[in-house]
Amino acid sequence: MGGKNMKRLIMLTMILGTMSTMAMASAGHEHQLSFIPKVVIGENRNDGEDIDFKVNGFAGFNADILYGVTQNLEMGINLGWSQYDVNDTFGVPLKEVGEEIEKEIGKTSDYSVKWDKILNNIPLIGVVRYNFNELDLVTPYITGRAGWSFGKASGKISDQYSGVDYDIKAEIQGRWIAGIAVGAEYENLNVELGYQVTKYKLTVEGNVNDKAVFDESEKDEIGLIYVSLGYRFE
Repeated sequence: MGGKNMKRLIMLTMILGTMSTMAMASAGHEHQLSFIPKVVIGENRNDGEDIDFKVNGFAGFNADILYGVTQNLEMGINLGWSQYDVNDTFGVPLKEVGEEIEKEIGKTSDYSVKWDKILNNIPLIGVVRYNFNELDLVTPYITGRAGWSFGKASGKISDQYSGVDYDIKAEIQGRWIAGIAVGAEYENLNVELGYQVTKYKLTVEGNVNDKAVFDESEKDEIGLIYVSLGYRFE
């Protein structure tokens, strides 16, 4: 009798354990706070008319901080850092402008031209993620995001000619960012394929003796297709 009771007890324990595991699985990430750091690789698409950033390969780091609103729905924020090469489409044209000015008025000892070759972008983004029902331990999901981009790069040409100081300043500044992605999660490992658009503002300003003589600005959009790999910590 003792042996039979022990077997029943073991069987009951196994059943309860299985039921508990199933209950946890069905609960998803409801009422859970998750942290998902990611590394991103990508390539820029549909280059803007006035701005063209080089991204081909490593595209930065970011992390989702999510809260489970329901079994399937998570909401939160995304923080990150990315780095774009703006030398060819921002710095080099600025240098060419300076060279044209040199031809017109001559180069003096006060002449200088400098620019940022790299734009460091720090986005702050709101995230909505929907997790579909688990399929063979893999949970497919879709996510949408939108927020602000705080990247900036600048350049300046300055000189003095016949007692007159002049300078030309140019600046690229991030405005907003939005994107959509699909992914899959397997044992906390997240793989994601997405597309995002970032809007930037390009401003060019000319000054003579610190007085503005022209000030122009344009807005442009840069697209990025990317793949990210992350891991969920709860």
